[in-house]
Amino acid sequence: SGGTVVLHQLTGTLATLEVSDGTATTEGTQAVTTLRVEGGTVFANSSGTIGTANMQGGTLDMSGAKVARTITALNLLEACTVVADDDVVTISTLSANLDRPYTLNVT
Repeated sequence: SGGTVVLHQLTGTLATLEVSDGTATTEGTQAVTTLRVEGGTVFANSSGTIGTANMQGGTLDMSGAKVARTITALNLLEACTVVADDDVVTISTLSANLDRPYTLNVT
């Protein structure tokens, strides 16, 4: 029931990206001020910074592009999965609700 969207922007900032089902992919150099994932999958391939990523379910996969990028604040609020390559992804602040199961796969 969820759809697919690909956001390809060479410059600029997306204020808010909310995903509750389906698949969203970011490409190019765009930044995202606030990312909220409640379900589905986000493939974050853009080289732009994600200001705050609130994971309330679903998957955030940052393994698809080998370009340097940063998540300023990653908040694991509910059961979720995050995949990242630590050679190119920097997570400045990580906050986790330890009462909820989550998977953080850093390669």
